[in-house]
Amino acid sequence: MTTARSLDGQVAIVTGGGKGIGRAIALELSACGARVLVTGRDERALGETVGEIAHGGGKARHLVGDVREMSHARAAAAAVVETWGSLSVVVANAGMAGTLNMGSAARATTRAFRERARSSTRTFWAPTRRSTPLSR
Repeated sequence: MTTARSLDGQVAIVTGGGKGIGRAIALELSACGARVLVTGRDERALGETVGEIAHGGGKARHLVGDVREMSHARAAAAAVVETWGSLSVVVANAGMAGTLNMGSAARATTRAFRERARSSTRTFWAPTRRSTPLSR
């Protein structure tokens, strides 16, 4: 863990923040002093992340939803502004489980591949598009 509080006063959104890399990023951002909103589809996992941040003395909230939906991205951006007044960092971490590897890509239909690519792109685009004007 980082001991420097280089992100004091900063506010971050971490998509996919309930598990894996997203959870680790949220914990580290908090350890550096940021207030963190974690988003994702698994409320229990998000709650555990928020609980761990709080246990470490940080401030965090969670928002359940699907980041591919623009309405969720709007709600996340609104939640951080309503709660903490600003937004500094967006970590567009969420992605689709079961990413295509060489073996599954060889068996995938073109339609399945296009849907996976479209969804993966939206997991970055939606939160970034909705949040960027707030961070200026």
